[in-house]
Amino acid sequence: MAEPPELYKNGLSNDEFHSLYPLITKDLLGALRQRSISAKTHAYCPYSNFRVGATLVTIQGEYFDGANIENAAYPVGICAERTALGTAIFTLSRKNRGDGSCDNQSHHGEGNKIKPEDFNFIALAIATDGENPVSPCGMCRQLFVFLLRALCFTSAF
Repeated sequence: MAEPPELYKNGLSNDEFHSLYPLITKDLLGALRQRSISAKTHAYCPYSNFRVGATLVTIQGEYFDGANIENAAYPVGICAERTALGTAIFTLSRKNRGDGSCDNQSHHGEGNKIKPEDFNFIALAIATDGENPVSPCGMCRQLFVFLLRALCFTSAF
């Protein structure tokens, strides 16, 4: 298997990147890479045949995977990144609420607001079958800007 690509952020080498962002270790990147590659095997993409897998990780080391799901009506499909984020938010909000189910009506009011401290995302990895990196679509970017600013562990950045 090929080595992960060099990380470039403002011209930084891998070593410089890891010294500035110590939570994003080489081992973490390897795990994210493997999980996102595995996640893309669950993609449903009969129209584009373009499989995408995504993995989010929290500072607590919890991983959340997603794959793209296509539909003949294009806007009805969902990207891997949003699948992973939706799974993470749903799972962590249920876990942190402590009721374990949606049968408890008490959480449907003000007490069920998403709290940033419940999430603490530190990284997102995306894998495709292509040889070149692919950036998230506009809808995913908008969701990330809207939600992840509030839900990320900002000391990682």
